[in-house]
Amino acid sequence: MYTLRLPYREKDEKILLVLRRFWPIFFRSLLLILFFFVLPLIAYVMILNFAPEFLETLFFQILGLLCGLYWLFILLYALISWINYYFDVWIVTSKRIINIEQVSLFERVTSETRLEMIQDVTVEVKGFLPSVFHFGNVYVQTAAERARFAFEQIRWPYKVKKLISDLHRKALREEEIKYAKPAESKRREKEIKYREPKLEKPKPEEPQEGLGKISDYRK
Repeated sequence: MYTLRLPYREKDEKILLVLRRFWPIFFRSLLLILFFFVLPLIAYVMILNFAPEFLETLFFQILGLLCGLYWLFILLYALISWINYYFDVWIVTSKRIINIEQVSLFERVTSETRLEMIQDVTVEVKGFLPSVFHFGNVYVQTAAERARFAFEQIRWPYKVKKLISDLHRKALREEEIKYAKPAESKRREKEIKYREPKLEKPKPEEPQEGLGKISDYRK
């Protein structure tokens, strides 16, 4: 079980899945960051080999200062990319689906829907690499305020779809049992009351014809 803190965790609620984008997605961004990071080093090596006298000029010192700011910007971009990757989380529990989206460095949006509110679950796998490495998108259509939840570039999308569909059916059965029990008990009470025989009070016996009262015989 995961030890992740859930927003407004309910009683007996268990975390079943914690999903993030497939890690090679971030690795692709990391390669791009490394490429731009080493560009000034490549330029320095070329200047050192072909124009070493340029290293002693004032213009090169200014370029060195600008290069330091450039590297600082690249590192900041790498940090923001990592935060957006790591803190974009989709959580599937025994009662809800929770989407935590890191919009920017200081902005996060959290939305959720209950399992019984789900209407449809679809999977989208496009391209050669997603088909080979088994990652893609899972879209959950709901009747909640946020109509669609998108699990983007996650691993094993078909297994995730099956789990969510099974949890949805289980939640619907629990809801039916929950609301059917009071209605069933009331219906049975009405049936019992209807079947109970009505007890009538016994009527006083009337004297038979031809027989007088006991006092008449005493006389």
